[in-house]
Amino acid sequence: MLCADRECGMCPMRRKTVLLISNTTQSFWVYRRDLIRHFIAQGCIVHCVAADDSCRDQVRALGVTLYTIPLHRSSTNPLRELKTLLTLWWVIYRLRPDVVFTYTIKPNAYAPVFCCLRRIPCISIVTGLGYSFISNTVKARISRLVFTIGLS
Repeated sequence: MLCADRECGMCPMRRKTVLLISNTTQSFWVYRRDLIRHFIAQGCIVHCVAADDSCRDQVRALGVTLYTIPLHRSSTNPLRELKTLLTLWWVIYRLRPDVVFTYTIKPNAYAPVFCCLRRIPCISIVTGLGYSFISNTVKARISRLVFTIGLS
């Protein structure tokens, strides 16, 4: 039997917390719902972080807690990115997950750094290199640098 108290430090059966981070809730619904169901079936507490979009109700119906962050896929505005960074840091700091899975370029670039600082295992899933690696514009070069730092 699993311990219902997440904070119970004495119980060897403490439920594991899994955090999934992506750009959109649609990616959780379309590509990761079976993984989410698997974690829940194993007794894990599952949290998802994404920008708010059309699939939030379906994702919540899977039994996860969904956090909305101000993540703009193509934004290079430093103030917007700072807001995204601070919000993502707060979520990771507050939840103290046992493991973090990231999908898409910005979560793959930002979250591993925060996880490293908190000594949380982070698994970054790269499903394609896209624009950042086929273009040589200034924006693409900056994107490659951020991505490389995040995954290192």
